[in-house]
Amino acid sequence: MFNAARVGVGALGVLTDVTLQCTDAFILRADERPGTVGDAFASLDEHIESNDHFEMYWFPYTDRVQLKRNNRVPVADQPLSSFRGWLDDSFLSNTVFGGVCRVGRAVPALVPTFTRVASRALSARVYTAPSHEVFCTPRKVRFTEMEYGLPREALPEAFAACGNRRRRAVQDRVPGRDPVHRCRRHLAVARVWAQERVHRDPPVRRDALRAVHEGVREGHHELGGRPHWGKLNWRDADSLRTVYPRFDDFLAVRDQLDPQRTFANEYTRRIFGS
Repeated sequence: MFNAARVGVGALGVLTDVTLQCTDAFILRADERPGTVGDAFASLDEHIESNDHFEMYWFPYTDRVQLKRNNRVPVADQPLSSFRGWLDDSFLSNTVFGGVCRVGRAVPALVPTFTRVASRALSARVYTAPSHEVFCTPRKVRFTEMEYGLPREALPEAFAACGNRRRRAVQDRVPGRDPVHRCRRHLAVARVWAQERVHRDPPVRRDALRAVHEGVREGHHELGGRPHWGKLNWRDADSLRTVYPRFDDFLAVRDQLDPQRTFANEYTRRIFGS
């Protein structure tokens, strides 16, 4: 029951008390630089094994990626200048990006050109800062996101399945031993669709996200892909049962704790089947 409640998606009841085990605050040395898809894939295991945290972001319509390596260090002795931080994380990543999204929405044919220019405009930067400053950056352009967790060895096949469907981000996470999630060393494959501000936003272009979902769905069944529960997905109980070995055990706990489905909604009925 305890293990099921840890991943209950709100479907088992109300948690009234939670104890979290935290780690001490730490400093990271961030190394961010451009690269190519081929080189990144060829050195993927090395990137993951030799860094505390590793991410790479692919630019659609190109063979270019941004590589991010973050490693713990004892002191922040190489801070990022305030101007460079504002330029990269505020002006370019928000103001300019938001403008590009608006133009791209009005003239979609320009999007490939925009991404090619952006991929070539990247420059390397290395700095040290507290982890929360490295991991968290301001996102003022609204977006909708879908994410799947895949075994690391499945990445090339998943990437090929997506093809040119504009999958934006690939992020590696290395979870510890966790009997609840049955964690393996895995990759999270995310697709981001940027939006305008909410009061100006037309209906979100979920068709683009669904295209990626449908394009890799069968492969995900075979590769063990699991959706991020806090992000958009179209999975149902039948498909989820194939990738979660204890799926029916969870449903048995749900029957015990909420037999009347007091906490059910449209989403939980789809993913749990009742």
